[in-house]
Amino acid sequence: MILLKIVDMVSPKKQINLNSLRGAIYRLFPELFHRKRLATKITRDTQIAQAAFTVAGTIFQPVESNKNPTTLNSKIATELSLYDVKPIWLISRQPPSLVKDSDYNIIVSIGKSSSSWNLIDGRFWMIVESFCPSFDLIVRLFRPNDLKPLSNQLEPATKKLLNHRLASHAPGKIRWTLPAIFCREAGTLIELPLSLPTLNIEVPEASSYGKWELDKKTKDNHFAHCQIKVA
Repeated sequence: MILLKIVDMVSPKKQINLNSLRGAIYRLFPELFHRKRLATKITRDTQIAQAAFTVAGTIFQPVESNKNPTTLNSKIATELSLYDVKPIWLISRQPPSLVKDSDYNIIVSIGKSSSSWNLIDGRFWMIVESFCPSFDLIVRLFRPNDLKPLSNQLEPATKKLLNHRLASHAPGKIRWTLPAIFCREAGTLIELPLSLPTLNIEVPEASSYGKWELDKKTKDNHFAHCQIKVA
């Protein structure tokens, strides 16, 4: 049940079948299935076996091990089993396919206010108020071609902060799972990025278009991914 709660916090799916987590349990807790298995010598192959995997719309990526075999005495390393060398897992929403990107576009406010909380992408609760009747406020996932238009609107210090937060909180493709807010003038298709709310990054003019509140659906984590150490 703990694993289900963790996956539910990150997954875009509204409901998760407990049976779908069986494979994840095997990868995260192999000792539960092989308690009597003899110790396995640590080799490079066994480390490669700790590979990334996906489940219920999330991706588990090993980022480091809690024991580094290269720093251990060779005799001790030989006696350790594979289960003693567990990685720290980085869990994030599985990046959507760019081919199906339109499936993840969510218009929260079209020239009007949203008076109630909306569940965005199955992960975030958001409420939006628009100040400009001639502009639509749109929430969708951040895309690679959004980064430059957003960065170009920021002051140097904020741009540096954006790069730092992307690197530390949304590395690699994880950043393309972040919710972003855009304005779009009525009758046009041009979307201007205003904010990455989970990173607390906004362009200087963002407040003139509207205001918004966003929270994780669990109400206790403002970022789109988390790290856990499986012990």
